[in-house]
Amino acid sequence: MSTSSIELVCGTDIGLLRSRNEDNVAIWPEHSLAILADGIGGNNAGQLASKVAVDATYENWINTVANMGGTGSGFSGSVSGDLLMVAVSIANHQIHDLVKAEADLDGMGSTIIACHFGDDAVHVVHLGDSRLYQLRDGILTQMTVDHTFAQRSYELGEIKETEINTYPGGNFLLKSLGADLAIEPDVLEIQPQQSDLYLLCSDGLSDMVEPNEMTTTLTENSTNLETAVQALIDQANANGGRDNIAIALARYPSA
Repeated sequence: MSTSSIELVCGTDIGLLRSRNEDNVAIWPEHSLAILADGIGGNNAGQLASKVAVDATYENWINTVANMGGTGSGFSGSVSGDLLMVAVSIANHQIHDLVKAEADLDGMGSTIIACHFGDDAVHVVHLGDSRLYQLRDGILTQMTVDHTFAQRSYELGEIKETEINTYPGGNFLLKSLGADLAIEPDVLEIQPQQSDLYLLCSDGLSDMVEPNEMTTTLTENSTNLETAVQALIDQANANGGRDNIAIALARYPSA
């Protein structure tokens, strides 16, 4: 497989109830890279945090790649994941410094999920409750684990899996960009197969659309990924649209 033939699309929507969009998502097909962030904080802090998360991660990643004399698209092994981890760490420092410098930004932070789709591996760096799903052979699998109070309570056996989405205070984030200078994101390496489809999304989608609904929507719109993104956004809004929605899709070639 060649990363030059990986298809990447993205989209975002304010939803039905929010006054501003604090989600941010961007793709760089020439680098086989996608980054998505969901901002946290009052006033315009959430918008700023998610923008810095995406922009700073990309800028630091591409600067390092350029210094190595490449484009990033052909990186394999652990190199891609290491570069992405460093870039996210620097972005975290930038957000943390902004919070310390301006009192009005107290509490500002962001989730992040950054993915590099290489020839032999998908490298993922993840903090918060934005998610990565994999659709393979018609089966949708959640690849990331939410860094939330509810998820930890479930892992400790304090609540049932069916209680995660309704647990009081359960959406409180245990990990995010900007909270501390030192971060411990989840770093994943996934072995891709032909025709794999990867979905990055904020909780504005995952909280509003059940996995079986996502699977159906992605399958029914598989011939056009831009249409698939819009169909998922429309579905989240049809189910209530309580939050901003951000989505990126990446598809490996079939042959």
